[in-house]
Amino acid sequence: MLLCRFIYCDDCSLSGDTVLPVLYASKKYILPLLTQLCAKFLEENLHVDNVCVIYEQCLYFEEAPILDMCRSFIETRTEEVFASESFKDLSRM
Repeated sequence: MLLCRFIYCDDCSLSGDTVLPVLYASKKYILPLLTQLCAKFLEENLHVDNVCVIYEQCLYFEEAPILDMCRSFIETRTEEVFASESFKDLSRM
């Protein structure tokens, strides 16, 4: 629904629950403006509790700017990130 709203209305109300699926769709259907909106949302909402999930998902999306943003965040808050539940839930690739 959010994808259709963006295509027809040039508007998309992202949330923490919807941003990664919408990012996936934006990459799949080659919608760079929507990808940028998702990246901006992720940057504004990056937190110790979600940085690992975002990083892991963006590896699959091959979204280098978001990966770089996550790496920088992890570098500056390493101890907090390593102590988070999301770090413990990372898959072992």
